[in-house]
Amino acid sequence: QDMLKLDFVSVVNPTTGKHERLETMDFVNFARLFPYYEDQPDGQPSHLVRMSDTVWMVYPAPDAQWTGAAMTLIGSVRPAELVNDTDTPPLSIAIHPVYPHFCAWKAFLALNNPERAAQEYSLYDGLRKLHMQTATSTTGSLLQFKLRGK
Repeated sequence: QDMLKLDFVSVVNPTTGKHERLETMDFVNFARLFPYYEDQPDGQPSHLVRMSDTVWMVYPAPDAQWTGAAMTLIGSVRPAELVNDTDTPPLSIAIHPVYPHFCAWKAFLALNNPERAAQEYSLYDGLRKLHMQTATSTTGSLLQFKLRGK
């Protein structure tokens, strides 16, 4: 199963129509910061908590005013492990220019040429960040979310 990494999450404020950013965190850190989260009243969401690789929880649970508010999610999908030779990773063609620099970086490391390796790594990392495939979605997509609720 693919792993979803969210870089930005917002919810549209039903009163103002403006996007309110939600903080994202994993459940372990969330449980330390909010040990009594299950006893909190419903209200304006402030956090999106990663429960597993593909399941997230909105906290606090939206009250009647916030229920159904549109969300914007921007992130990246890390593909599941490839098992067979015929498995194709879901990588965009836009990231293909990155591959030669990755191979050159590894080759120069193997040849014990740290200066050229550093140059190739810099090119690889810059292109990777520029072209990394992102997944953008809005409420109503096939992404699963776990809402703490009634």
